[in-house]
Amino acid sequence: TRLPQASAALEIRADCDLTVEDVDAAALGRVVLELGGGRRAVSDSIDPGAGIDRLVQVGEKVSKGEVLMASSESLVRQHRAAALAALRFSAVE
Repeated sequence: TRLPQASAALEIRADCDLTVEDVDAAALGRVVLELGGGRRAVSDSIDPGAGIDRLVQVGEKVSKGEVLMASSESLVRQHRAAALAALRFSAVE
């Protein structure tokens, strides 16, 4: 691929078996903006390697240990809570 890639990709994994009930795309967009994947002002630069690579979909059943999302290292360190708050789950019975 010709687009820049994130320097490090880390995964956020499920703590238990669950079903994805909702994904708040606007909230995830704000997280990507914080990662540098967008501009607040015309003068801001964009990091084309910033963003979320793998993301669960509404209705998807996820087993404990499976990937919920993957992104650059900065997402996991700085914005993990906000990214997870954008996802709503229900427990699999």
